[in-house]
Amino acid sequence: MNYADSKLNRPGFIEGAGIALLISLLVTVSVTLFEWLLPSVLMGYLLIFASGLGYLLYLLTRGHQKTGRLSVIAIYIVSVAVMLLADVQASWVAMLILGEIWLVRSFYFYNSLLSALLDLGLTLFSLAGAVAAYLHTDSLFLSIWSLMLIQACFVWIPADWRQHARDKHYRHTMDRFDVALRAAENAVRKLAAHTSS
Repeated sequence: MNYADSKLNRPGFIEGAGIALLISLLVTVSVTLFEWLLPSVLMGYLLIFASGLGYLLYLLTRGHQKTGRLSVIAIYIVSVAVMLLADVQASWVAMLILGEIWLVRSFYFYNSLLSALLDLGLTLFSLAGAVAAYLHTDSLFLSIWSLMLIQACFVWIPADWRQHARDKHYRHTMDRFDVALRAAENAVRKLAAHTSS
């Protein structure tokens, strides 16, 4: 799929913010409703796994690549299962899932290494934002909301920097052309008004 088609298919920030709100609400409500049913550690693992899988499925449906989706899901499930069997701490599981989300966005939304590196920076920033939100508010909802809202900003990273630069140059050229065209039209109108009087 070419760059123009991928731009048309990419989600917008409002959509990403809606997904962030949905995941934050679902996790918070699930903790409130089911904390009596499962030990808190197991509940944490399940919610991290489920929210990560939900977000990955969302990305896979919105990405411009159509191949490899089942492989991505299988790798995700196997890697989380291995970490659970190895009794890896929930914070490390969350970081690995964020890494997998970054890889999926890098392969499914970008055609540029620079874009993938910027997305990595965004992912690290979202993790720092989530930790800061939790430390300052002690709110699970605000922590997840901060993480996912910052993640939603990936839509502003260009998929292809060369095409982005060409598009920007084209817009700038067209703006200059429009200014020149309006000036010429004004001059013709003035000339016509002057000759008729």
